[in-house]
Amino acid sequence: MVQELTKQPIGYQWALPENVQVPSDELKVRLDFYGQSAVMYVMEKGIITTKMVSAQDIALALLRDIPLGSGVLPENTLW
Repeated sequence: MVQELTKQPIGYQWALPENVQVPSDELKVRLDFYGQSAVMYVMEKGIITTKMVSAQDIALALLRDIPLGSGVLPENTLW
């Protein structure tokens, strides 16, 4: 499903205090989680593309940058 990008509803807008010097940040991807599914919205060049995604794929993508070691044992320890 492809939709034309329109002004975001009030619930999706956010703002920082005016005295904070931070450049504006554009929304690129949004994930909506429902009871039995997850929907990904990709915003690109004024077009919103939606598709169903696997919760497992989302979890694996987020875990990619997290080290799995506890830090208690040296890296080369097997047991």
